[in-house]
Amino acid sequence: MPASLPSGWKSVQVSDIASKDKYACVGGPFGSNLTRKDYVDNPGVPVIRGVNLGTDEVQFNDAEFVYVSAEKAQSLVQNMARPGDLVFTQRGTLGQVAWIPETAQFKEYVISQSQMKLTVDPEIADPGFVYGYFRSPIARQIIDSRAITTGVPHINLGILRDFPVPLPPLDEQRRIADVLGALDDKIEANRRMNASLDALARAVFRDRFGRYAPGDPLPAGWRWGSVSDAVHLVNSAMNPGAEPETIWEHYSL
Repeated sequence: MPASLPSGWKSVQVSDIASKDKYACVGGPFGSNLTRKDYVDNPGVPVIRGVNLGTDEVQFNDAEFVYVSAEKAQSLVQNMARPGDLVFTQRGTLGQVAWIPETAQFKEYVISQSQMKLTVDPEIADPGFVYGYFRSPIARQIIDSRAITTGVPHINLGILRDFPVPLPPLDEQRRIADVLGALDDKIEANRRMNASLDALARAVFRDRFGRYAPGDPLPAGWRWGSVSDAVHLVNSAMNPGAEPETIWEHYSL
């Protein structure tokens, strides 16, 4: 954490911003309380695992779940997460964090043994701001510096509760969260657009080229050539006037 903070900001710990509700900041079930034998076919209550936690592009993967029965979930009520909660990796890919959106497809989830859950007190902190902070390089550096490296690197509930958080006034938190959310939305829109363009390019390529095998008749003006021919044409277009031998110096075909 920086030694000085902007005016009006203060340094707090995660325990200071946790909801006063019971089980606001908890870890996953004790090992024997949730095992593979507890999994059932859907319908059931979904279990959040590492695959569901956020990435730099995705806030929360609301799919690819395993499930437990409603009765089993009820026995794990202290290990439940709900829309609005943050979920952290305890072991595995440290630094992963997810924010379950209010539009999530389920009303409740069970967290696995490898996760921890935080319900933020909305009168003290904005969950979007806290989520953005834990995705920052500063927070990830602190996680790395505090990780327990004996065996599989991990953090624990004590480390999470004591984790430092720079906290501006609530209105400013919300403004920052809004900006971060807009950037995330733009990144996601660009990702989807790139995926669509890639799929379109592949479809066009298959339509234009996938139908022909060596020796097949080609449309008027087309001819069969080699990869070297294609590279030569591309480089001639990109380097008009260049001698062929200087062009080929950059390639090994």
